[in-house]
Amino acid sequence: MADKILRFGKDGVFKILMFGDIHGCAPSRDLFDPRIKDDVAKLVDITSPDFVILSGDIVGGRRGVGTAEELRAFLDYLIPSIEEFSIPWANVFGNHDWEDGCDPVSRPGMPKEVQEAVYESYKYCLSQA
Repeated sequence: MADKILRFGKDGVFKILMFGDIHGCAPSRDLFDPRIKDDVAKLVDITSPDFVILSGDIVGGRRGVGTAEELRAFLDYLIPSIEEFSIPWANVFGNHDWEDGCDPVSRPGMPKEVQEAVYESYKYCLSQA
């Protein structure tokens, strides 16, 4: 895990980049959008943040993920755009993150506890259940 101490730069600035409502899905899903990674990578590169917050609805809703494997597949696609710069990051859940994106009755999605364990497995993730 990354150094857990967040610090202001020598110039006294601490820059946070926030992403929300990405509503991503696993690359195996029909609604997978490869532009998400490019957009995140460009914003990280342009802004050079000290910290990134994924502020909810990163998956779920119309797209979603139904298993821990699908969540990991999406995050394995997305998170290197942040971690390649050794930037600490964290996530919070939104109102759609639990949704599978298919039929909510027969495929209700994953509990947040299962998702959180996947998020916390990444090197620079500072989130804690």
